[in-house]
Amino acid sequence: MPLNFYLGDEMKSSLYNIFFPYEEKFILYNAASGNVILTDRAEISGGDVPTGKLSAMGFLVEENLDEFQNLVERAEAHICSSRKNKFRILTTTACNAKCPYCYEKGAAIYSMNKATAEKTAAFVADLSKNKRELEIEWFGGEPLLNAAAIDYFTEKLNALKPDALKFEASMISNGYLVNDAIIQKMRGVWNVKRVQITLDGLATEYERVKSLGKNSFDRVIENISKLCAADIQVDIRLNFGVENVSHIEAVIEFLSQCDFKNKIYVYVAKINTDEKTDKFLLEQETIYLCNVLYRYGFLRTKDILPKTLKSPCAACRADYFTVHPSGKLYKCDRKMLSEKSIGDVENYDIAELTKKTKSWLGVKVEERCKKCSLLPLCWNGCIYDRLNGLDRCYLTRGIVGNRLKLFVREIMNRKAAHGR
Repeated sequence: MPLNFYLGDEMKSSLYNIFFPYEEKFILYNAASGNVILTDRAEISGGDVPTGKLSAMGFLVEENLDEFQNLVERAEAHICSSRKNKFRILTTTACNAKCPYCYEKGAAIYSMNKATAEKTAAFVADLSKNKRELEIEWFGGEPLLNAAAIDYFTEKLNALKPDALKFEASMISNGYLVNDAIIQKMRGVWNVKRVQITLDGLATEYERVKSLGKNSFDRVIENISKLCAADIQVDIRLNFGVENVSHIEAVIEFLSQCDFKNKIYVYVAKINTDEKTDKFLLEQETIYLCNVLYRYGFLRTKDILPKTLKSPCAACRADYFTVHPSGKLYKCDRKMLSEKSIGDVENYDIAELTKKTKSWLGVKVEERCKKCSLLPLCWNGCIYDRLNGLDRCYLTRGIVGNRLKLFVREIMNRKAAHGR
């Protein structure tokens, strides 16, 4: 239970403080500020850390402060003040892989044509005219099955957008279709800075899950190497469930031996189901794989700490949309299989789009989450899940505590290495 007691007449312990035992001391962590202190006792008052420092780092707050309301107001302000726009655009719903866990299974096949790509660019330019930055996330299906749509969109966008608007792109791909010509476009007119690629195991397991054919694993690994050599950031996502933890551990070990090890970001993501539960599933598996990532050098100091989020998912912003290959608009790509679109890129009215997506917008927190000390780390999870009755936890104290212990260990080891 969160610590929330009063200290004197002016200060109280933050709602978002959490203590974790560490050897003969205690780790004090504040989920709202992201700050960490190693202290000699599991209480705020009378410890070895000066009150002024505790206050400056967010561990102590004013007695009359409503921390939850303050957190929400800061998140709302962050959303409203953002000068960056982001859109997820599907070039196609077709895919050359057949991942059994894919939530797009059964989707009708559409591929974006030139006219729709250009109308999408006009839509994006219109909604981004008062922004400083723009990010396009290319998605699918497999986006590279329709690389021409990226060409058409980018050419039109560059013709329409003001020079002052900084434009970058990212891509979620299985990596199989990457080649030298594609990389040249990524580094050039597409301006792709980051590519996410999922690996489900080593060669035999990967080829079983993806169904991309013989030697497809080797081909994707070679393409990852080429992307890294071209200075394009590659994020490796490792999807896991109860039955494939050993396969994911084998991939992590394999990647640690690759020449591009220090140029990639590797993370694990559990495969979610539609099971209606308020529990966090696969907690122990998550902790175990986190430790594996650390052991093989993929959790560097800056990546170990839990990430404090300034606001929920990008879909809570009024000007964030997912664009279907047909030009239809959705708040989230997971909505494409279950609901009608809220508009399209050719015929749209911003006020009407905002009205139709009201349930998505702003910061909305479930009652049971309002006093949770982990709220700033997850913002009560996925908006789509919540709107569809899948009201489950997305984080646990065990997962956070494990990361904090790894962080402190890393800091202590570095100090010892430097004789401090």
